[in-house]
Amino acid sequence: MRTLCVIGNGIVVHLPGLFEEIDGLESNGISCKERILVSDCAHLLFNFHRVVDGLRESELANSFIDTTKNGIGPCYSSKVIWNGIRVCDLRHMDTFPQKLDLLLSEAAARFQGFKHSPDMLREEVENYKRFAERLEPFIADTVYVMNECIAQEKKILVEGDQATMLDIDFGTYPFVTSSSPSAGGICTGLGILPRVGDVIGVVEYEVLPGWQCDISSIRNYFDLPKAARQYVERIEELVGIPIHYIGVGRMMPLYTNDFLISLLGFVQWVSHVLIGKIKLLISEKCPVIGIYV
Repeated sequence: MRTLCVIGNGIVVHLPGLFEEIDGLESNGISCKERILVSDCAHLLFNFHRVVDGLRESELANSFIDTTKNGIGPCYSSKVIWNGIRVCDLRHMDTFPQKLDLLLSEAAARFQGFKHSPDMLREEVENYKRFAERLEPFIADTVYVMNECIAQEKKILVEGDQATMLDIDFGTYPFVTSSSPSAGGICTGLGILPRVGDVIGVVEYEVLPGWQCDISSIRNYFDLPKAARQYVERIEELVGIPIHYIGVGRMMPLYTNDFLISLLGFVQWVSHVLIGKIKLLISEKCPVIGIYV
């Protein structure tokens, strides 16, 4: 039995990119016929969303979020203010041009650098007429499909791309994505009721040497043990942000590795945690240092 790939209602779909991937697979002898379903309720991500993404980043100057500039944020913005265009709208090309014109006009009114013309609208409508015809065999009521698969006890694997720390609600806001790739997104993004069994969370970490001495009274960074300084400097290297404050006692508020694991448990409803290496990051007697950026 071949795997069925479902693009759920919680996804925003860039059709040129989707067809490019399909063409790439089929050129390598992998047939996508009857193997991919796209939700009729998924929202369409247009090329102009990408332009708007870049213009917004330019406006923010030094406060920019450093998005992928793939238009994901602007597309979800269209979705939540009720003027987005969904896959099902491709079945109604009589009203499609008016809906797209509204989106383009709003973008032009909001951003001075965005140029909107009747020719742009006409060209995009023609493109999406062709896309609609090609996409039609893939369009489905994926909520029904998913729940039928559950009723038939088929195995389902859900990908929460980027996961907890980029979740719009539970991630490192504002440096997050625009949707809910945590376990809760299974319900809203696929229409599956919260009756899932085990949810496996994977925790990955890097092993660093520890230290045994008490550091609670140290007030000078260079008086810390070499291993402690290497720990701090490695975090700076990984996150690309200088660390300004270091807590050296449990009396101080800390964000440590156990915080992230707790967050994983609460937000993702994780029932089992898989740890890649069973090895202590630091010894039990070693005080944990808190990092403040």
